[in-house]
Amino acid sequence: MEYYPVKYKLNYKNHFIIWCGNDIDHVLVINGFIAVFQNLTEINKYASANSLKLNSKPISYELDKIKLWCKNPTSKINCVAFLDSWNLFGDIAASFPQEHEKFESLTKKYLSQYNKLFYGCNLDPIRRNKPKYYPIWSNSDINYIKSIFRHGFKLINQRCRTYTELRSSRTVSTLF
Repeated sequence: MEYYPVKYKLNYKNHFIIWCGNDIDHVLVINGFIAVFQNLTEINKYASANSLKLNSKPISYELDKIKLWCKNPTSKINCVAFLDSWNLFGDIAASFPQEHEKFESLTKKYLSQYNKLFYGCNLDPIRRNKPKYYPIWSNSDINYIKSIFRHGFKLINQRCRTYTELRSSRTVSTLF
């Protein structure tokens, strides 16, 4: 399994979690909650104490921008940031079997919007010298994307706890 530090900014504060890559990508869960670390020092201490080899620098997400967009959605969509956020929410959901099933169902339902975001990133290997793709967003597209993001933020609110809180719990175990 591979482990990466992830930094996300939400409510104007930086939060750190550990992303775990294997057959089903997910994030570190302790005592039924996603462990949120205060900083890289704390995340590195945890990794060292638990023999987890963290790869590279943190992957960063600006969830405040996504949250602001959800409050006043427009057709101005940064495909890379939106796709990254969608994928992060999916990995968070994958950390909990019931949530994973629900999120996958939503993603299948809104696959057209996911694909627009994906192709709107205009990755060179995908484009293969074709002209850049600029998606046109309908009101339905915007509402579906907002629905996915609201679900993702709900997961964060319900399923995240500080590592300090979790460490004070009696037993420490990971879901995966």
